[in-house]
Amino acid sequence: MIRSLKCASRAVLSIIAVALSFIAFTPSASAAPTVDYLLCESGGSKFMCTLSYSGAVGSVTVRWDVYANNTYLYTTYANNLSLRACSPGTFYGVQVYLTDSTGTTHTSSGVGCSRDQWN
Repeated sequence: MIRSLKCASRAVLSIIAVALSFIAFTPSASAAPTVDYLLCESGGSKFMCTLSYSGAVGSVTVRWDVYANNTYLYTTYANNLSLRACSPGTFYGVQVYLTDSTGTTHTSSGVGCSRDQWN
């Protein structure tokens, strides 16, 4: 009886050791993508925003929520926010959400709409 208990406990310890070795070598999850820069510009009664990011794992979804004077206008999905018509003197804010297989990063920026020509 004691002999079979010793064999059983060795088997259990072997199973635990194997399980722990898998846990010890499981790679840790990466962080969500990092925003390198977000730049919004305006001119000629239009505005646009350019985004750069790094550290993404797999495919990335970029969501833009656009506001005018703190009122929600629309959501669009694209790597950059292309030229959009705007009302001179109105402040446009953007909320950007980058999502990859590791999670979501959020950042924001804004620009005042200018009727002057682009520099």
